[in-house]
Amino acid sequence: MDPIVSLIAGFAEACSAAVTPRAIADALCERLVQHFPSSSALVFEREAGRAAARVVAGANIPSAWAQRAVALRDVPLLTEALDAPERVHVRAAYSRNTLDAGQSLPITSLEAICAAVPDAGSSQYVFLFLVPPSATDGATRRAAVDAVRQLIAAGIGVSAGDSERAVTISRVYNAKVEWENTADAVDAVIAVLDHRKRVVRANRAVERWVGVPVRDAVGRDLHALLHAECTRANCALRQGIDTAAES
Repeated sequence: MDPIVSLIAGFAEACSAAVTPRAIADALCERLVQHFPSSSALVFEREAGRAAARVVAGANIPSAWAQRAVALRDVPLLTEALDAPERVHVRAAYSRNTLDAGQSLPITSLEAICAAVPDAGSSQYVFLFLVPPSATDGATRRAAVDAVRQLIAAGIGVSAGDSERAVTISRVYNAKVEWENTADAVDAVIAVLDHRKRVVRANRAVERWVGVPVRDAVGRDLHALLHAECTRANCALRQGIDTAAES
C-alpha cells in the first residue's frame, strides 16, 4: 500500500476509536510513532501569558520534556511554527538540553518537523515530530504532520461545538461501535468497499480467513486479499464482487 494512503487509513482508524481531543491527539501520535521507528510525537499547548509551552499529548515523549513546561526560547522551532501557522516547518532538531537520557538518540541527531494546529484565533497548540533523518520520505513525513495537525484541529472544533452536535457525534460513534461488535461476531467476511472495490472497513473474520490484521486489509483490493494467487477471469468471487459493486 502507498505509505501516505496507509498513514491516512491508520489515522482514520485512530480517530474513530477516540472521543475527546486529548484522546484523538494521543492516538494520532501513537500511530505516527508506530509508522516511523525511533521517532517521537508531541503536542504542545502555549501557556496563556507566558513564553512557555507544555506537552499535553504525545507518544514516545523525550523524558526531558515530559510532564513539564519548556521555554519557547529553548525550542525556537515552536516559536517559528506559532508565528507562521500556515506552513509545516522542517529543521535539524535543536534544544538547549540536547541529550535525552530516556532516548537511544540525542535530540540533535533527529529531524524536527513542526506545525501549529489550525485555530480560528491565535494558535495555542503546536505539533512537533522528531524522527531520524531520511533522504527518501521527506514528503511523506511532512504530509503526515500536516494531516495530524488538521485532525487535531478537527477534534478540538468538535468539542467546542454546540451540545446538539456533540450528542450527534456521540451517537454516530456509539452506532459504529455497535456495528463493529456485531460484525466481528460473524464468521463470514464483511467488508465495506470504495468505488475501486478496495476495502474501507472489514470485520475481524478477515484475520481468521487470510491471516491479515484488519488494519492491513484497509486499502487493498478485496479479491486480491481473499484470493491472493487467483488469476482466473471467471473466478466466482471476482464476479460476485463485481456484481455487488454495480448494484
